[in-house]
Amino acid sequence: RAIARQLWERRTVWLSYALVAAVYLAYWLGRGAAGDAPAGQSVTLHLVSEYVRIAWLRDYAPRLLGVGVAEHATTGQNVAVVLAQLLIAAFAVWTIVRRRSAWRAWAFLAVAGTISLVVTASRIRNFGPSIGYDTRYMVELTWLFPLAVCGALAPSPARRAEAEPAAAEGTARRPAIRILAPVAVALLVVAVLSARTARDEERAFGGETARAYIDRLQAGVARLPPGTTVADRDVPAQTLPAWTNLGQLHNVMPFVDDGIPVDGPAPQGVAMVDDSGAVRVAEVQPALGGAAVALQRAGALTTPGAAAVHRRAGALCVTATPEAVTRITLRGARPVSAPQLYLLVDATATPAPIQVGATIDAGAGQGLVATTPTPLTLGATGGPSVLWLRTATAAGAGVDVPAGATLCVRSLTVGPLVARGT
Repeated sequence: RAIARQLWERRTVWLSYALVAAVYLAYWLGRGAAGDAPAGQSVTLHLVSEYVRIAWLRDYAPRLLGVGVAEHATTGQNVAVVLAQLLIAAFAVWTIVRRRSAWRAWAFLAVAGTISLVVTASRIRNFGPSIGYDTRYMVELTWLFPLAVCGALAPSPARRAEAEPAAAEGTARRPAIRILAPVAVALLVVAVLSARTARDEERAFGGETARAYIDRLQAGVARLPPGTTVADRDVPAQTLPAWTNLGQLHNVMPFVDDGIPVDGPAPQGVAMVDDSGAVRVAEVQPALGGAAVALQRAGALTTPGAAAVHRRAGALCVTATPEAVTRITLRGARPVSAPQLYLLVDATATPAPIQVGATIDAGAGQGLVATTPTPLTLGATGGPSVLWLRTATAAGAGVDVPAGATLCVRSLTVGPLVARGT
């Protein structure tokens, strides 16, 4: 009755919370609960129970002791799992025996955990119960647990009333050293274990590797001559995981130096970035192609459908019709392969600057197909432009001249990047 009366007296506070919760619940039931899961896939009781088992037994509880448990746990981590359960259960029972009303604090934690579980259901639907190993889905309970502990240990109103006169008279009992010493030792042990676990987590998620990569990248681009273009490529997964869909240099470079272009016109040359983040001045090693005029004479470069084709100052000038795009097609005698392949076009365009489509024949019998969403940008003053092809094999390449435009190509090559001087 006392609890019900107190809730009713504070009904304006609870109703304000209820209004916000109702809006969120309506959204969650309408869309959030479904997440991005395929239609028909449902969260079963088995999945939920498996998630709860992993999240509580193998993630949340042992982390209260400062121990992280891997999916393939060591013997020590398994011991921490059992020890955490025993300590939490013993502590909860002790607080309730000490003061019966302490059960409310643990009920509060259980309700909060249940709400967290409901909100997490959409992620279970998408990624399965193994997300229980990811602490982010239980992060709100990391600060609610200390609140529950404080609530369970708080003295009853009657005991507080007894303690106030003693405190006022200065006769209150001080905690015995035999209580403070074990508590201090326990906190120190948890702090040491927490620091070690944090270190292990940083290593597991590639924190040190990512920091070293970015430090080398920043130092390297700072030494590049003005006008140098960095060639695009994939960033190592430990620096930026592939699931982010942002793991390429053109996404990373703006945070390092937004004045350094990635792919496109390279009037002062090209720089490459290796897996460690080291930056080196480089050049495209021709594996396919070469001088445009020589390629046309040899029949390796064709321009079907062009309005006009002529040679001028060592360049092959191709004019597209006003109605359609003309493709300059390069064919190799045999496919070339390398972990990273690049297209280097030395050309002048009219009008300029201009973006032209680039295609690649990966040698799988599909012919020329666009392998990159990024077009090839040609500068206003002409000169070499570089483009990452996002393929490891090439049997040919193509450059699309926009309708009505003229492209004077001096060279067109495909190949890997190599550090200059090697």
